[in-house]
Amino acid sequence: MPSLKQLSLTALLASLLVGCGLEVDEEEETEVSGIAAQNRLLPLTTGTGFIFADINDAATETIAAVSENTDLSDSDKAVYSITMAPSGDDDALILDLESNQDGIFLEAIGGSMLGIANKVIFSSPIELTEEQTDVETRIRVSAGAIPQSADFTYSVDVNSANTYTGDTDDDIGELEMVTVELTGLLEVGDFLPVDDQTVKLTLSFSPGLGIIKQSLSLTDESDITLNLINLRLKDLVGIPKPLWFEYNSGSSSVLAKTEHNTDGVFSLRTSAESDATINLNVADFELDNGDELPSWISIATNSADNYEATLTTDGIPTTAGEVHNIPVRINNADGNSLSTLIVLVVPSNS
Repeated sequence: MPSLKQLSLTALLASLLVGCGLEVDEEEETEVSGIAAQNRLLPLTTGTGFIFADINDAATETIAAVSENTDLSDSDKAVYSITMAPSGDDDALILDLESNQDGIFLEAIGGSMLGIANKVIFSSPIELTEEQTDVETRIRVSAGAIPQSADFTYSVDVNSANTYTGDTDDDIGELEMVTVELTGLLEVGDFLPVDDQTVKLTLSFSPGLGIIKQSLSLTDESDITLNLINLRLKDLVGIPKPLWFEYNSGSSSVLAKTEHNTDGVFSLRTSAESDATINLNVADFELDNGDELPSWISIATNSADNYEATLTTDGIPTTAGEVHNIPVRINNADGNSLSTLIVLVVPSNS
């Protein structure tokens, strides 16, 4: 995205050219909305959800529901709450995030897991997609009837050179992954009966899908650490399941990965309470970005009028050991845009 200096220079040059009698064509900006206007690492749609498994106890599931936070949103930004509810706790942890084409911004952290400091709102949202070191800001802490203010000094580390491999028990396979680590000192000891806390929030995003791993811990001044969450993505609710394909160099072919999908047909899980799925039928769903897909991907309706993806080898990436996320946007019957993936896996032995 051009900087403010670049935009100013462009405007100056344009005015000089017009003054010299030369016409300058102004580019028409195309307005985008929904997930197309959000950051590719975190597409969010109200009413959808994610099912996470505890990394230390796979049998324990956490439901994460997505909703718009109307208190933090305004005419210039849409802030979404990801509310995590492990073991029936309705609001154990809430991450309030803005996702736009400039980045991902953490507005607040809340929930019963934080104990007496049940809501922490940052005076300046923390950009999670940019490296930062020792940034000083203020926070507002809801602790009892009177909110308190405190200092918060943080750093952000971003690591893009990652590939995620899902657990064999999950419906999630290999993915591109970007990991963000936020570490900060929460100075609440002056007004709460607790030590100042070092907060460590780690979020792993997969482009076109969203958060696939997350952990949050608090460490007090005695170096005692409380691990609040440590989760990996297990399934999606109300979001089409990604489709995985694998390139075989020996036969120069590409086939659907049978451990994730057998026929390349898009489907989604309709409820967190049941693992029942439906296929995406043209009567209820509409492909939104078919014209943006690579030439080696084709999405069409099959004989049952369900959306089905096929891949050809003409122009397909073949570098061994790579994983490629191809975002696919699909609109549901309510007109809401949903983001999923076609994932191409090129094994390291290809």
